[in-house]
Amino acid sequence: MPNNSGWSDYPTAKWGGRIRANLPDDIYAEIGVYDVNPSYANHDNGLKISLQGSTGALIPVEFGKTITLGSSAMPGHYKVGVYYDTSEVVGTANASQMFWGRYGGYLLMDQMVWRFGSGADRGLILVLDGTISDIRTAQIPYWLLAAAVVQGPLPSRPNDFLGLGFIRAWVNGRAIDTRQAMLAASGRANPMLELGENVVELSYGFQATPWLLLHPNVQYISNPGAFSFKHIPNAWAFGLATKITF
Repeated sequence: MPNNSGWSDYPTAKWGGRIRANLPDDIYAEIGVYDVNPSYANHDNGLKISLQGSTGALIPVEFGKTITLGSSAMPGHYKVGVYYDTSEVVGTANASQMFWGRYGGYLLMDQMVWRFGSGADRGLILVLDGTISDIRTAQIPYWLLAAAVVQGPLPSRPNDFLGLGFIRAWVNGRAIDTRQAMLAASGRANPMLELGENVVELSYGFQATPWLLLHPNVQYISNPGAFSFKHIPNAWAFGLATKITF
């Protein structure tokens, strides 16, 4: 969503609010309104709290349900949402073409399918996430994540986890067509541009202490230059994330 709407991830904050209603059968519904303000990310706006520079509002609506599967009551969480951004934005096919409003939808699911012992929080969890965004304006119109997470792989390490995931991000076809036309008009070579980027990640979460999580990971990235229209060789990436809970 940070690529396709006015949403921005941390550490860039924004004004907003939401209302949530908890309904029967472990169902909830919520709606929010958030300021869309690209100027918050400017280098000299570290503590900006005014609405100056606002381009519109992002309005998400989400429904969710928690279920328990099988006789061992394995938990699962299912969420579906849509959003509308009232801002005026540049189109992907033509930089001089502007559109009022952009929209999208998403689906988030995680379900434990195998529990390691009665009453234990340890088990195998399957995850599936996906988004569909406005083809007129989105850099990534389609995005998909599929993963398997083993929570508590060892009885002595119930808070650790082992994860294997796959991500696919599609380049907007209109942007590819525009790029191809530019290359043809300039008389340069017209290579077949990549339609998207793939990432496979293997990671382990080591809960060293109740307040410290160490999360090493390794990724294999195919077509890493897809979104910059460059032919870059496939690459390995190694990372380490840490989380401290106060």
